[in-house]
Amino acid sequence: MPEIAEPAAPQTDPEAKAVAASREAGFRARQQAVVVELGLQAIIANGVQEVLDEAVKAAAGTLDVHFAKVLELEPDGASFQLRAGVGWKEGLVGSARVPVGRSQGGFTVRSWGPIVVEDFRREDRIARPQLLADHGVISGMTVLIRTKEAPWGVLGIHSTEPRSFTADDVNFLQAIANVVTAARERERVEQQLLRSQAELALRVAEERLRRSERLASLGTLAAGIAHEINNPVNTILMTAESALIALENGPPADRLEEDLRVVIQEADRCGEIVGRLLEFVRYRRPERKPVELNEVVRAAIAMAQKTLGDHAFELDADLSDDLPNVTLNRAEIEQALIHLIRNAAESGGGEPVAVSVRTRRTDRGAIVAVVDDGQGIGSEV
Repeated sequence: MPEIAEPAAPQTDPEAKAVAASREAGFRARQQAVVVELGLQAIIANGVQEVLDEAVKAAAGTLDVHFAKVLELEPDGASFQLRAGVGWKEGLVGSARVPVGRSQGGFTVRSWGPIVVEDFRREDRIARPQLLADHGVISGMTVLIRTKEAPWGVLGIHSTEPRSFTADDVNFLQAIANVVTAARERERVEQQLLRSQAELALRVAEERLRRSERLASLGTLAAGIAHEINNPVNTILMTAESALIALENGPPADRLEEDLRVVIQEADRCGEIVGRLLEFVRYRRPERKPVELNEVVRAAIAMAQKTLGDHAFELDADLSDDLPNVTLNRAEIEQALIHLIRNAAESGGGEPVAVSVRTRRTDRGAIVAVVDDGQGIGSEV
């Protein structure tokens, strides 16, 4: 493989050398301007493909070659796809495949560096793929387009005649490839940001839906809870009235103490009922901790039964005694079980339904099942 080297300067007089140096400096300045312009275009481009198309035009036009190409390494690593190009026969860009193997692009990927071929006819190690042979390509230069993790593809230029390329030419082509790399990284970050935004919006929507379901369930539970809390409140009122009457008659101390204990007991009972209700509907981040599954199931059964009113159903609870503690969010599991029990009880179409709630120990923890003999869901649904 030929080494990249500066062409030997011809022996001329000082004035001719100065003219040649000025011309060379102007050419390098033009290369730098092209890279800057391409970088600006990449900022406002509509996607990476537009940057690829501009990159091959800039490379071919500036280095005055017949062909320019961007080859993307395919997932199997065995071939490239011609993603963008200048000078190739119509229909090849976007469809042509080039085997990696001993191709110039393959050597570029494996070496992670530029590869220059001045004349394929005198090159033994690098094979000329069919794409280049069909277009009469004799020479070429390729540089790597990379990602942070691995090579992505190559940027190359080719000519139909022997051609030497200087180190400055290589640096120019690599600078264009770096612009492509930056454009690809920008698109990757933008796509990742869009995915993150979509995932966040989905999580927010799901949490709002769960909260709405809890609030809707609260409306259904209201009648049952009102009835449940009404009993201890009535007891408190009657006991308090009894104590007041007794005070007027000078009651014994033990009678007054007993009445006060009843009031405290029933007030605590009201607090527990309200606490369970608030736990059920309160918005909070899901917190999971080890709990006794049967306790959660019993609470769900109790709340479901209070909301079912006159529905004709029989509920059987078969709860295993050897369950391990299970890590879960109690409020979420209670809500799910209440919905399952209610749906089961309401599935009879007016006929009595038998509902069974079972818990069992498994190799991975525990399982809870809600089973009914209702009508079920039709196969078309």
